[in-house]
Formats: sequence, structure tokens, C-alpha cells
Amino acid sequence: MISSYKELPIGKYRKIMDLCRDESLSQFDMQMSVFSVLSDMPVDMLLDMPITEFRKIAEAATFLEKDIPEPDGNKVAAVYRIGIWELIPDLDMRKLTTAQYVDFQMFCKEDGNLAQLLSCFLIPKGCKYGRGYDIAQVHEALEAELSIYDASVLTAFFLKKCQRSINGILTSLIRDTRTLPKAVRKEAKEKVMAMKALLSGAGVGLQMSMLFPNWYAVRGMMCGR
Repeated sequence: MISSYKELPIGKYRKIMDLCRDESLSQFDMQMSVFSVLSDMPVDMLLDMPITEFRKIAEAATFLEKDIPEPDGNKVAAVYRIGIWELIPDLDMRKLTTAQYVDFQMFCKEDGNLAQLLSCFLIPKGCKYGRGYDIAQVHEALEAELSIYDASVLTAFFLKKCQRSINGILTSLIRDTRTLPKAVRKEAKEKVMAMKALLSGAGVGLQMSMLFPNWYAVRGMMCGR
């Protein structure tokens, strides 16, 4: 039974978020489905369980009522052992290859790509990005085994390093909103200001990573798309 964010893999976290957003589920069905994800037990088995045992599962799941813990000093491990992989963090923006940058931009465009996004910076030991290994297998391993807490630490560390650059771009975007048609000017400016506020807060890495879908929406408005 998973009982903390440090034990909760990215893939299961994503499943739980999808369940919480599913308006077709009743509150009871949603909760039971979440317990099923956390315990790897079918809902029918949970329903047949003695109430004393079920209460233990419900109590263990209460960690979801709290936010993901703030990264402890944004400490990134020297190596992440995920499945068969030894993954080395490569988080220096100045040393990114063109392939890393292009993939990073692509994966930022949509929600649900956290594992793919992190694969741009977690490189198998002894390899160069995208060479000498199957990156799809790395995606699968990260989804299945990297905890959402570790993912949060990694995104916070990376975004902290490029915070000044992003902040400068957002400031420039605010100036650019003056040239937009009135119909979209206010919305675009509000989105950019919200991103600046989130960035200045430098909160949990996962929350900060939510900047990116909105970032592309604003850029689309700027370009008339």
C-alpha cells in the first residue's frame, strides 16, 4: 500500500489525477478507484475486505489530502536507479543539445508528459541523449518507478536554474501584449502575470511545471494562432 508521495510513481499519480477530474464518477466510486490504484487491489476485493482492514487502507491514503512536500533544498541525486537504468541528471541549460531542447519544447506543450519531459534531462549512464538506448523504455521506467516527489525535486531544480531567463521572457511578453487586439489583450496579460506570480513563488517543482501548457497558449495568442 502506497502511503506517501515518495512512494507514489508518476504513472499512478497521473491515474489518480485523472480519476479526481472524472466528473462521471460519484465521490464513492472515485475514492474506491483511488484506493485501488494505491493498493494494487481490485475494487471488488476492497469491497469484500473486513472493515478493520479497509480502514487501514483509507488511513494510509490520507497523504493525498496534502500537497506534495516542498523539495528539501532542491537536492538532486547524483544518479537515479530506475528499473534497469542508471540515470544521470543533466540539468545545465547551457549544455543542452539541440535534440534535448527541441524535445523539451515539444513535451512542454501538453499535460501528462512529465515522464517524457524528465527523460530530456535523465540520461542513461555512459550514453548521450537519444543515442545508445531506447528512450521509450526510459519513459516507461520513469512512469512506473520514479516517485512524484523525486519528479517534483527534479523539475524544481531545473526551473530554479532557468528562472531568471524565463522571467525575462515573461516580462517581454507583457510588453508585447500591448500590440494585441483588445479582444485577447486582457486574457493574454492575465495569463502571463499568473505565470510570473507562480514563478516568483518558486513552489513545488511539479506545480511550477504546470507553467508550460499555459506558456504555449500565450505564445499562440501572441502569434495569432
